Amino acid sequence: MSPKSKFQSPKSESGAAPAPPQSREGLFSRITHHASRYAGIYGALFKNSVTREMMFKGNFLLWIIVELLWFGLQLSFIGVLYLHTEHIGSWTKWEVILLIGTSAFIQQLYQAFFLINCTNLSELVRTGKMDFLLLLPVNTR
Repeated sequence: MSPKSKFQSPKSESGAAPAPPQSREGLFSRITHHASRYAGIYGALFKNSVTREMMFKGNFLLWIIVELLWFGLQLSFIGVLYLHTEHIGSWTKWEVILLIGTSAFIQQLYQAFFLINCTNLSELVRTGKMDFLLLLPVNTR
């Protein structure tokens, strides 16, 4: 084994020197370009989802009413629990309301953006349409 083979030079196998590190401005512009591209894609997906949901206006409005009633029932249950006491453990009424509100908000985000796609995943795999989606030039995540 020759001494030259023990140590690698900074040149690649093609003989060219490695590319110099990018400046911060170049990196920032590349990140903003990718971010704006993905924001446009997510905007189009959001517009498509809203259009799909608004095709059935009665169903959409009924879904909103049912969710508001469910949230109101949860708040009234908390109100009944705190009628006769100031604290349950170390939790006050408003801390529990904040917890319930945050939980409801996260659940609604999940239902709005992920639930329909998760329920359709098995159908996409069964029909073979999942392969088509994976071949699209957009990040599938």
